[in-house]
Amino acid sequence: MNSRGAMTVPKLVAIILAIVVLVMLVFGVTHLKPLYNRVGDMFDSVLYFFGMGDDGGRGECSNDIKVSSYDDGGTLLDIVGVPKDERESAFFIICDDGTCGVDFSSGEDYQIKDGRFESSWDGEVWGSKEDYLFWRNAKDTKEDWEVYNGVLDLMEKELEKGEFKKIYDERVTKSFWLYGNGEGVGDAYYAYWESGVWYFYSGSNPIDRETQPMMSIEQAISKFYEVVGKGNDDEVYYVEKLPVLKTIEYLSAGGTPENIFDENKKVLDRQLKSGEITQEQYDEEINSGWKPINFLIGGKNYELDNTDERDRLAIEVEKIVKRLAEEAKMTEEEISNLRAVVNGGEVPAGDFIYTMNLEMAKGYPKIVLTNGTREYYLEFDNDVKTLRESPEVHLRHYPLELTDNKPNQAFKPREIDYKLPKNEWDKFYKLNLIEDFIRTKCR
Repeated sequence: MNSRGAMTVPKLVAIILAIVVLVMLVFGVTHLKPLYNRVGDMFDSVLYFFGMGDDGGRGECSNDIKVSSYDDGGTLLDIVGVPKDERESAFFIICDDGTCGVDFSSGEDYQIKDGRFESSWDGEVWGSKEDYLFWRNAKDTKEDWEVYNGVLDLMEKELEKGEFKKIYDERVTKSFWLYGNGEGVGDAYYAYWESGVWYFYSGSNPIDRETQPMMSIEQAISKFYEVVGKGNDDEVYYVEKLPVLKTIEYLSAGGTPENIFDENKKVLDRQLKSGEITQEQYDEEINSGWKPINFLIGGKNYELDNTDERDRLAIEVEKIVKRLAEEAKMTEEEISNLRAVVNGGEVPAGDFIYTMNLEMAKGYPKIVLTNGTREYYLEFDNDVKTLRESPEVHLRHYPLELTDNKPNQAFKPREIDYKLPKNEWDKFYKLNLIEDFIRTKCR
């Protein structure tokens, strides 16, 4: 192979440096400091990649930059709670390998190494703190948290104990479930409706659910039929479930529906035959859990054999869904009472005071918080999170979801951030402030 035109590592490095110098000469170094810093990081990375940089641990580090010397350093030290006699012993550290961190004289130290946020008690063993980081920046997340908790605190103060939560909890309907056991083609398949929303998932992984809030009953049943009607046809079962907090255990507990039905039927058949239960008790019990689809639409087996049975299923499901939705409706009196408490209420959050008003959206109460053109929306959602899984923290649970209209936001409020309970908030907030501080100071 002819090597005369080959690109060697020294040539590549020389070209990168030449481009950087040329850009600085044209635009001026002062106007390009952020770009300069980023290019510096990238250039270091190139050197390390080709084995030309100092890769010994954290490399050479400087620790002579006091945190208090930065404009926002004093604020950070205040919020983190560094004692006055230790403030001058808190240093910002920059290392040759790109690691940056904050070294406090006591307690944990923190760093960002290879893009990861870590902490250490001894400076030797570092553990990840990535799971504590917010979806968006600490300031916006603090405002989100203050809006959510401010509304709940105000409503709980103005209404009788538990009354505000009860209003939203009662909007969570029973759910109606359909299940195909996978005997046709592929995995078992679930479809369920709750509070106006359809969900679909395959196998035993309810975390990866497809959500369809605007889907009609006919569309949902057709989608279900397209899956369970393939090949030899799945056995199909159905059930109504009481409202339960959404956890992984709730969505996947109890074994497969056909096993649940078969085992329950065996026991009931035996009890009926021995006279332990009456026919009326038998019918009541067997209709309280998962049942084969022919219990609902007739037919000769447990399958959806054709489009006529599919259409009959859609008609029956429409009746059930309509009944479940009607049971969860707010009365005009309930709406009027809630509006009287909500309208005109004020919630301070961040640098603003938001005024509340109540709107109704598809039969559900929606609290709108306004300050000029800034708005937050607190809306009913039947499928909210109750647990922050890593680290495990039980959230301040209401079936409500917060959104906003802030322009140019890459991320919207995230439940596991703004629903943090008050006894956990300070810890998460401090960690995010430290991470923000390090990241903005790291070259």
